[in-house]
Amino acid sequence: MEASCARFSSDDFKWRLRQLLSARKQGACESSDSYIEFINSTCQSLGAPDGDKMHYFVLGLCDDRNVTDAEAR
Repeated sequence: MEASCARFSSDDFKWRLRQLLSARKQGACESSDSYIEFINSTCQSLGAPDGDKMHYFVLGLCDDRNVTDAEAR
């Protein structure tokens, strides 16, 4: 159990989660709920603040739903 806790709280694992968040895009047919759930659960694993959640959310929105960071605030 301790080994798995150490693995999933390691800096390498957190780096990997951030990479996933940066690369993740909402699918053309994906519901907003599904996309939001992914962002929330992954950011929760990182202990990311709300501002980071918003950043990753906007970063991966479909082009027709994408807004600038200024509009999101």
